[in-house]
Amino acid sequence: LRLTELFRMSDTPTKGEVEALRAHINVQLDSVEWLAQLGPGEEMAGLGGSIRNLGYMEHAHLGWPLPTLRGFQISGERVGELIEEMLSVSLAKRARIPGLNPDRADILPAGSLVLQEVMNRVGAPRCHTSVNGLREGLLLDHLHGDTPPKGEDLRALSVNILAWRYELQRDHAERVRHLATRLFDDLAGRHGLN
Repeated sequence: LRLTELFRMSDTPTKGEVEALRAHINVQLDSVEWLAQLGPGEEMAGLGGSIRNLGYMEHAHLGWPLPTLRGFQISGERVGELIEEMLSVSLAKRARIPGLNPDRADILPAGSLVLQEVMNRVGAPRCHTSVNGLREGLLLDHLHGDTPPKGEDLRALSVNILAWRYELQRDHAERVRHLATRLFDDLAGRHGLN
């Protein structure tokens, strides 16, 4: 929202307006020290309305059968295509793009450009969408400080949060895990999974 207010672009943004916005985004990203610590191919999880909305646009494009973004990914290449689609039409036409929340049609291009520039900077091939928002991110930052969870740690944290949210009965879950593993192990040879 701030970028959209700061950079009042034309109804159909010009190349110069978009480049000025990209330049501003990159100046801001230069001041984020921890971004330089991330390596090429880093996995990225995104949260917030812009990323969720890009996910829903991709849902619509793919005819995604599930009504949730949990576990959904969007490639950097596809983010670029969606940005081009949004920037090539007027605000009124943008609001009618399948999956795009019409209330976000004015601010989504700027938020999408931020995502694209971060992905380019860290070499992230895709962004995992999140149904969570900024509040949950602030809580994670408070709990994990300068070392946010990545990879398997992030997956374990997500599973534990889900288990807590749905009041998982750990004893029962452990029995189910044990039985499922035993069934898999016992039937692996029969199905050529050795």
